[in-house]
Amino acid sequence: MKNIALILIGSLLTFGGQAYIRSRTPPKAVEQTVTVSPNDTYWGYAEEYCPKQMSKGEYVHEIRKINDKKDLVSGEEITILKFEEE
Repeated sequence: MKNIALILIGSLLTFGGQAYIRSRTPPKAVEQTVTVSPNDTYWGYAEEYCPKQMSKGEYVHEIRKINDKKDLVSGEEITILKFEEE
């Protein structure tokens, strides 16, 4: 009986964990170029375009990395990530 319980617990942890990982995987990202407007921020782009499966901090980190820029300048073009809804 003890072995059956251990097998069931192991199965739940294995398959339940895989389901959790799949649910945290963000939808497919598409890069889009936008022109920065006055008062735009990375956080503002995250508020608008970040999918539910990703934290806004992760989104900001990704678009900063893509653009290799710490600060935004009004009038410049940057690349943001837009995610396809599933």
